[in-house]
Amino acid sequence: MKKILPLLLLVPLQYYAQCDSSAIFAVEDDNAVCIEVVDNVRYVYSNNWPNHGPGSLNSSFTLTAQDDTWTMCAYPELNTSMSPLYGDESQPGCTETYTFGVGANGVKYDPSSAEFFENTSTGESNYDWHVEAVAALNINNQGAHLNPFGEYHYHSISTPYFTDTGGVTLGIDGTVFSPLIGYAADGYPIYYKYAYTDANDNSSSISAFDSGWQLKSGTRPGDGVSAPDGTYDGYYVEDYEFIQANTELDECNGRFGITPDFPDGTYYYVLTDSWPWIPRCFAGTFVDNSFRIGPGASCPASTAVTDCASAPLLSVTDNIQDLEEVIAIYPNPISKQLNINIPIDLKNEKIVVRIFTSLGNKVMDVKNFDQSIDISFLATGSYFLQLQVNDLEITKKISKL
Repeated sequence: MKKILPLLLLVPLQYYAQCDSSAIFAVEDDNAVCIEVVDNVRYVYSNNWPNHGPGSLNSSFTLTAQDDTWTMCAYPELNTSMSPLYGDESQPGCTETYTFGVGANGVKYDPSSAEFFENTSTGESNYDWHVEAVAALNINNQGAHLNPFGEYHYHSISTPYFTDTGGVTLGIDGTVFSPLIGYAADGYPIYYKYAYTDANDNSSSISAFDSGWQLKSGTRPGDGVSAPDGTYDGYYVEDYEFIQANTELDECNGRFGITPDFPDGTYYYVLTDSWPWIPRCFAGTFVDNSFRIGPGASCPASTAVTDCASAPLLSVTDNIQDLEEVIAIYPNPISKQLNINIPIDLKNEKIVVRIFTSLGNKVMDVKNFDQSIDISFLATGSYFLQLQVNDLEITKKISKL
């Protein structure tokens, strides 16, 4: 029977080195990054300098090393709904729009253009219409460019870095599951498009996944003065709509399943070769202030230490040697009533049961669990049941008839 490993070990071990941020920030002309987990928070210290050929910058700006500290939950939790990348951008200073994430190489994934439709009469910005960066800005073959502060950042897929076989490259060719290429602002891992065909079987074939987003048909509803008119052509983010039937990913380009780095399963994001390339929403519950876009001094400090879920225990108590051996979940497949048989010596422990769809959307969260759960209202299909006893979790795939 499969044994339960301490969840702390499911994070790649190379990211547990002690980081010296001052040493990272002292590097001004080469890539420098260090990633560590302290208690319940993952810290990324980076000078945001690419570790590969930057591509043709074609810019009047100069590539400049940064002093970036990104903080996110080391043990993220799924929210009951998606939260958009874009928030209130109408006020000066720190916005409510976020950088999506940061690469394992320390370079940020920031798909936003910070440009909007401009009223042709007043010159005012219409914040409901976001200009798509790839359509309007000068993006190079690495899917990146510089902003006025000399910050290098990705707007789309860094194809040479991901897939080429020469130089500094990840050499991703679709024969195996994508390497971990970064972390999103909510703490969930990011991969390139290649993943297990069966999300829960690491012996299944590898498939190339694409998004479910496509251009809307028809024309925009604006008057061409206060809002854009014309055919939906991809110049604006709002030109696209999500069609679930087109993909196995959700609207945030994510799915729930196992990965080489998280063999017991996790929600993860997938960068794709078509729009949105880099996701435009978050599935996690908490997104830290360190990813908010705006003048750094105007943004509030990180609150990840207090907002992120506590780290799992490094060991288990004597009477929970292996939850899979002492807890029975039945029947499976299920029609109406899901039963979970918990030994009497665990009855007084903190027990939480959560159920997620195959796309990672949480549909149930039972915090005062007794013995059975009515799931008759759920649609027929596959789900994931997450059982938490104190700080130890197991995840099981269940089927609803």
